[in-house]
Amino acid sequence: MSELGEILKRARMEKQLTLEELQEQTKIRKTYLQAIEEGNYKVLPGNFYVRAFIKSYAEAVGLDPAEVMNHYKNVIPHTQIETKVEPPRKRSRKLSNTDKIAKWASSFLLLSFVVLIIFVIYIFVINQDDSTNNSLMDPTRLTNEEQNLSENEQEEPVPAEKPEPEPQPEPEPEPEVQVSYVGTDSTTNIYTVNHADEFSVEFEASNGQCWIQIREVNGSGKVLKEKTYAKGEQDTLTSKEPIWIRFGNPSAVQIKVNGKLLEEEQLKESSPRNIQLNLSNGKKAELAE
Repeated sequence: MSELGEILKRARMEKQLTLEELQEQTKIRKTYLQAIEEGNYKVLPGNFYVRAFIKSYAEAVGLDPAEVMNHYKNVIPHTQIETKVEPPRKRSRKLSNTDKIAKWASSFLLLSFVVLIIFVIYIFVINQDDSTNNSLMDPTRLTNEEQNLSENEQEEPVPAEKPEPEPQPEPEPEPEVQVSYVGTDSTTNIYTVNHADEFSVEFEASNGQCWIQIREVNGSGKVLKEKTYAKGEQDTLTSKEPIWIRFGNPSAVQIKVNGKLLEEEQLKESSPRNIQLNLSNGKKAELAE
């Protein structure tokens, strides 16, 4: 057992540590710890591990690792990187000959490729010159081509003149719808709607609440609509027959007939007013009672 091993073992015994406990603490195999105590460093995997394991051992048993390593530096093996210098190998004569053959073969292939390209270009130029000369020296071919060209020019049809399109008559504009005031019969204002097959009545209670009643005129006097409209409420009615309309508060209502606003002074009054709408299609309507 070496002096360093005895010091380490004595320190371990003073700490009352077994090799198994020291192994658990340092994570170093028990075999290596025992070899360090015996000074048998050949068991360890290398000089680097010898120094590292001794440091861990000393630290675990309470010794100063630096002091231990410095005091026993002549005993502890040093880490050395051994390099082996291999003598230069002589290239065999056989390998040198092979390299020469490979270089000669590649040079031959390159030269052959260049010659082949030159030969192909030469053949192409010769054939091109022959075809050009044959075309220039063949009078039959030229005559046939001129004849075909002349026939194509003769057979080309002359485009026929397109007749000018006749001007289309412009459509006559549709006559504008007119709403005409005819007159007053008792308390009813009568209007006639011209240039329309039916009339569309739009009314809006824009200025307040208004009661409105709409009836047929011809004979039956059938009520088509009767309602009290709140301010801002709108409604529309279409008819092909004359109608009679009574407004409870005409000043609160705006009336449009086929998009034309009725602005008669009588309709601006607050007392109830009546209007009658007729189409100018020859129909005569009896005044509603």
